[in-house]
Amino acid sequence: MKYIFYDTETTGLEAAYDQILQFAALEVDEDLNEIASINIRCRILPYIVPSPGALMVTGVSPKDLVAPNHSHLEMASEIRNWIMRRSPCLLVGHNSIKFDETFLRHAFYRTLHPLYLTNTHGNNRADTMRMAQAAAIFTPGSITVPVSEKGNPSFRLGPLVRANGIDFKEEDAHDALADVRATLELAKLVRRRAPEIWEQMLNNSTKKTALAFMRSNPAFCLAEINFGKASTYLVSAITNNPKYDAEMAVFDLNYNPNDYLGCSVEELVAVMKGKEKAIRIVPANSQPIIVNTTIGHSILEENGTDPEVLRQHIEQIQGATEFRQRVATALTMRYADEEASPHVEQAIYQDFPSKADEAIMMAFHKAAAEEKSALCYKLQDTRYREMAMRVMYTDHPDHMDSADRHRMEKDFKDRLLTEEKMPWLTIPAAFKELEELRGQGSKLELLAEIEIFIQAMHKRFAAI
Repeated sequence: MKYIFYDTETTGLEAAYDQILQFAALEVDEDLNEIASINIRCRILPYIVPSPGALMVTGVSPKDLVAPNHSHLEMASEIRNWIMRRSPCLLVGHNSIKFDETFLRHAFYRTLHPLYLTNTHGNNRADTMRMAQAAAIFTPGSITVPVSEKGNPSFRLGPLVRANGIDFKEEDAHDALADVRATLELAKLVRRRAPEIWEQMLNNSTKKTALAFMRSNPAFCLAEINFGKASTYLVSAITNNPKYDAEMAVFDLNYNPNDYLGCSVEELVAVMKGKEKAIRIVPANSQPIIVNTTIGHSILEENGTDPEVLRQHIEQIQGATEFRQRVATALTMRYADEEASPHVEQAIYQDFPSKADEAIMMAFHKAAAEEKSALCYKLQDTRYREMAMRVMYTDHPDHMDSADRHRMEKDFKDRLLTEEKMPWLTIPAAFKELEELRGQGSKLELLAEIEIFIQAMHKRFAAI
């Protein structure tokens, strides 16, 4: 199996409204020896306000936002091509499933590329943060886990690798390539010190094998980490979501099945959403931390429930056909009352593009600049038509219809200068963030550069 270890640096934390500034990756063989690398940066999109706080943390200066030779489109295309040439492979990052992968998908969405590169074309994904968490929970002492200022275990990359003797200087943090090399060393450490966990978590890296594991084990151990604190459960699989099969509902065997087997669909929805979760949802496509009861024997010992009672609970859950059917229905209804976002950025998972639109997007990438504008209008999906227009605005403004260009400029002006609280960072909100940072009294020179950059953005859009 080939691996690609990767990392991103971004303008902020909101994947829908921020962007990747740097992408770095290492291709390694099955023994984790380096084969090839990529390290690419792009310019900031003109309609994205960088988070001053994020720039202060990463040390990225405003001149670094505009200096790279690559546009966002060019970078996204190069990332896709580089990974495709190495597929199939296992893509690995640190906290990548929740963070970096989400940014990659939004980058592909904005640039009219297929979203799911990390789990299609034979590719799968894994996360060293989850591997380290699994090792810490199920093989205590195999790795050293530092403690945060709040007294919780910290699995942040820098502190974690340094606590385990991996050379990683503070000044190297927040450079994507340095982070990738640290992530690779952490993977080697987990594989060496907790081989059973390494193999189990590799098994959990695909939806198919994770689901097969849960279905074939009458009881297994599940770990979840929330706000830095780990919780472990002895569970039994019930059923997966018939509309989204990556979601598996499991029953916490600490609870008495008799209290739930007769619940209606509506009551089961409430159980799933409630604080007391007798039924938990395991995302099989996100490398869940699930292990067999041999590896998780300490969970059995801590459980304290009589083994005969546990056996009875398992048999009740496994044999409850009607209960399983109601749970399946409840899984599909959990978010039925949620309204769709009015913002195109958050509509990324609303639906798949049609085959016709997919063909037009492929043609868009191959077409000459003067031919791209006409292709925008052929897209039937309004989400992708808007994204195509944004690509034209950022990469080919001279080939846009002047009315379209002026409309987009007016939209960006309204979007960025509003005083209302929005899900994206506005220019007034950035100025407020700058004031708060100034009060902390650190990196004042960089802070002044960031302020000048955002003032220039304000001036540019105010003049439209």
